[in-house]
Amino acid sequence: MNNKEREIKEMLNKYSVPSYDKDAPMKVIEFIHENSLSIPKFRTSNKQFVISQIGFIRKRTWALQLIILGFLCLGFYNVGTGDVLNFRTFSLMSILAPLLLIINVEEISRIYNKSMLEIEFSTRNSIKKVLVTRMLILGVVDCILLIIMMIFAGNLTNVSILRVIMYTLVPFNFVCIGFMKLMNYFKGKELNYACMAYSVLLIAVLLFARVDDLGIYTQEFITGWILIYVVTTIMFSVEVKKVIRRLENFDDVIKEAII
Repeated sequence: MNNKEREIKEMLNKYSVPSYDKDAPMKVIEFIHENSLSIPKFRTSNKQFVISQIGFIRKRTWALQLIILGFLCLGFYNVGTGDVLNFRTFSLMSILAPLLLIINVEEISRIYNKSMLEIEFSTRNSIKKVLVTRMLILGVVDCILLIIMMIFAGNLTNVSILRVIMYTLVPFNFVCIGFMKLMNYFKGKELNYACMAYSVLLIAVLLFARVDDLGIYTQEFITGWILIYVVTTIMFSVEVKKVIRRLENFDDVIKEAII
């Protein structure tokens, strides 16, 4: 027996077990009843919940968003210094939203998955609340990045602010509508692949679909952009309501995914 074991044995020999008090459990219960009103109740406010969800979004998501924004702004800077406006220049304004979707979709698909139901059963906050909150956070951040890009592009290229807004927000609406539509049919990794394919297709259209020098980005076509923006905004609102109603009963989503 070494010294450490000997010390432990001596300490155990000195320890005396207190006598059993049959009234002790009732005393504890009475104490709890008497002091329950004075015990502070810790509840997470909506603000605290939103802030906590920001921490769950991976840092690489924020980093990739900033990198893409930086490259696009660098592209506009080079265009501005060269004073050359062509189809590719305007298409750069339209591809940021699809690129952001490719980055953000994995954050959403991780939640919008049947395997997350077990986590919902063990937490206070529902999957619906977590999903809507993270979609809201990512949407707000995307809007901020789009605004930064619009300001940067508008100042450097001397394009009217209306054209910059339309070339940016119309693709953003298409991205959001397509994403919410795909959520009806795909879950998990399948949702990742479907949204990525949709975004790549949209980017390809924005980069290569033209019949002349400026194609869909001519000044004469701006009225068409405005009409498309109005229609897609209405469609966007309708799809948001559908997603919220769908999430009201997340069990149905799980059953559909299993069948």
